[in-house]
Amino acid sequence: MTEILIVESSSPNLASSRRQQGRAAPQNFARVFSAVTPSIKIRVAEPYKTEMTRADFAGVDGIVMTGAGDEWPANDDLARPIRAACDLAFETGRPVLGVCYGLQIGTICLGGEIAACRKGKETGLALNVELTRKGAIHPMMKGRRSGFSVACAHRDEVTRMPDGGDCLAFNAHSAVQAMAVRQSGADFWGLQYHPEISPSIVANAIRENGSLFFNTGVAVKDLLTVESDPETANRLGCSVDDFEINTRTRELTNWVQYVAGQAALTA
Repeated sequence: MTEILIVESSSPNLASSRRQQGRAAPQNFARVFSAVTPSIKIRVAEPYKTEMTRADFAGVDGIVMTGAGDEWPANDDLARPIRAACDLAFETGRPVLGVCYGLQIGTICLGGEIAACRKGKETGLALNVELTRKGAIHPMMKGRRSGFSVACAHRDEVTRMPDGGDCLAFNAHSAVQAMAVRQSGADFWGLQYHPEISPSIVANAIRENGSLFFNTGVAVKDLLTVESDPETANRLGCSVDDFEINTRTRELTNWVQYVAGQAALTA
């Protein structure tokens, strides 16, 4: 049975609030993974609440570093508990997936750099995401075609990939929308966008008072209809097909299948 450890990257208060609403990051990932592999076993860790140790990773086949919604960037001192957890994840040699903030945390831990997006926050949708030559043949992007759009909400971006990193996808807003890194035993796949959620969930973050993304990006009413209304999708520059469940979660399906395959090789 495949076992995944999901590391909650948000601070306890924020994570608790979202969990009560059914939209905490681990819940979003668990729904997708359980649909792909019903027998999957999922554990959740919260490094801001309890410092993680090597023992927390025992028996784990893959690790997810989630997105977050706190004010501090991944390279801030306040993010040290999450970076420490990510360092331990890489030490296991198991596949690690980082999404949004998780991508940025992994980038810092592996020696890369991040900074505030030069074009400002990308909120609502990452439009027209193009695959690189390496992305077109990488297992994470299997089933993806260039020019797709997907939910997103980020303030920072990767400005320098770690050594051993390959850019797999980009768009007009951010030069690194997806990357993969092989370095000193680390096996890292990272996404700047959010395949685990629909645009309507991003809409909740945008209208959440006090959120980093409050009233920024695509209009809430458009995010609530873009999944089903071709006219809205066309106006925004995407397609309703982008948000069909099997399409928008493609990278997560590919990753959990990859994790199972790697676990079988080392069994």
